[in-house]
Amino acid sequence: MTGAARWKNQERFVAAALGGVRLPNIGAGQCDVRAPGWCLQVKTRATLPAWLWEAMAQAERDAAPYEAPVVVLAEVVPGRKTRRVVVMDFDRFAALVAGGGAAQTGTDRAPPATPAATMATQHTGTPAGTMGARHRGDRPKARPQKADHPATATD
Repeated sequence: MTGAARWKNQERFVAAALGGVRLPNIGAGQCDVRAPGWCLQVKTRATLPAWLWEAMAQAERDAAPYEAPVVVLAEVVPGRKTRRVVVMDFDRFAALVAGGGAAQTGTDRAPPATPAATMATQHTGTPAGTMGARHRGDRPKARPQKADHPATATD
């Protein structure tokens, strides 16, 4: 299979999975795939970095059954605003786009049992009654600004 056939096949797969359409490659200025509410650029590589797969595996291990494992990558450069991207399993993303919810991709995944636990989980990502739970309206404490780190001031 040629390189062009490989990325075209991936674009077709993504479009079909998300109920979208693959747009022809005209060089620039448009998405690879358009799905309702989404503009997607599909990038195909023979391999992705091992550290990325390790981060995904860690997120999977650490997520509760009702949570969607997600990796947030941050590019921190002194003097510039920090840039972040989100990485998640494609099947979970497809379920989210289809309206199935971020975490629920199978029957083994269920939300917390009580409304209070649901509210705490939505607000903090941690079930109520655990160390990380906060009451609604609480704000995380601001990090102290360091004079020797200009990136924190623009973050």
